[in-house]
Amino acid sequence: SQLHPSRQVRWPPQPYTPAEAGISTTSADATAPRGALAIQTGGWWPNGVAVGAGDLIGLAGRLYIATETVTASGAGTATIPIAPPLREALLINQPLVLTKPTVAMRLVSDDEAANPTRPGRFTAITIRLEEAL
Repeated sequence: SQLHPSRQVRWPPQPYTPAEAGISTTSADATAPRGALAIQTGGWWPNGVAVGAGDLIGLAGRLYIATETVTASGAGTATIPIAPPLREALLINQPLVLTKPTVAMRLVSDDEAANPTRPGRFTAITIRLEEAL
């Protein structure tokens, strides 16, 4: 960020990420065993909404969904209920991917790629995928 040339104020007027404000990036605050249905996290804006119900969270190359809206504590920590259960133990300080999390997928069967199409302007292809575990 920089100062606006005509006045002595920060431009842009506020930081866009916790990291820009000097708050640590969002990560796991505690370990969690395989099969856990909630994760303890830190690095959120104090007393702000950490995640909304249905938000996707990437952890160690896996994809999870927040099952409830969670508000961070005054210290910037939040316990987030997730689904499905953790597939492997969570390590402390493991980063959370909150912006466009990705996961490896595969076709449900070899026949999924055999999609008949007709010539013309418009066509539709449907495939079924599952997470590659």
